[in-house]
Amino acid sequence: MSFLSIVKHFWQIIGSDDEILGNQKEKRRLILVTNTALLFIIIIVMILNLSSGASREIFIATVILITSYLIVNIMVVKGVSLNILNIILSSFVSIIFSYLIYTGGNDGFAINWTILIPYVTGLIYGMKWGVVLGIYFTVFISISFYTPLHTYFQYAYPQLVLQRFPILFGACFLVVTFSIYQLKLLNKRQSAHKKSADDARAKAEDGIRIKNKIFDNHEPRDTHTHERHNRHG
Repeated sequence: MSFLSIVKHFWQIIGSDDEILGNQKEKRRLILVTNTALLFIIIIVMILNLSSGASREIFIATVILITSYLIVNIMVVKGVSLNILNIILSSFVSIIFSYLIYTGGNDGFAINWTILIPYVTGLIYGMKWGVVLGIYFTVFISISFYTPLHTYFQYAYPQLVLQRFPILFGACFLVVTFSIYQLKLLNKRQSAHKKSADDARAKAEDGIRIKNKIFDNHEPRDTHTHERHNRHG
């Protein structure tokens, strides 16, 4: 099996249940409710940041993030394509959190929120988008922290963070992705097994119905033949 076929198989499994929520209306409702909940959480975090004297960069990034979620919610209500919504929100998240990594918001703590991005994005918008963002941040953080690029950041991360955080992020991303892959693979196998069992049962029931129909069609003729035989006998 070639590498490309492995990647294709993985991608098919990862995205196999993205529509498990049912029709588009149900999925839009979930996105709307979840985005609203995230908005409240972000607002609470912003209030806490302001009360603790957070930097201007954190405030700007938070306001942009709130605005992006509001825009996405409006687009959900307006019936905009879910793929377009995913692209827009993923772009906002990539830009905002890349900016937070660059500025080292909250004395460098803001970078820890990136660990949740692949998991939360995957649960709400589909695991394919979680994988895309996870790969992006893995590459971005690794290149930024393991090359002289980090010297251009506004925040000077401790050496231990520069060495360990890319490993931590990559490990969390791989664990989450592999776990969801295994769950979806198991679900696909169970669905295939159930479908096979249902097909076998339906085939057996069809066979029984055909036999009963043949028996019912021949039974009157046999009875009539038997009566004639008795008369002439």
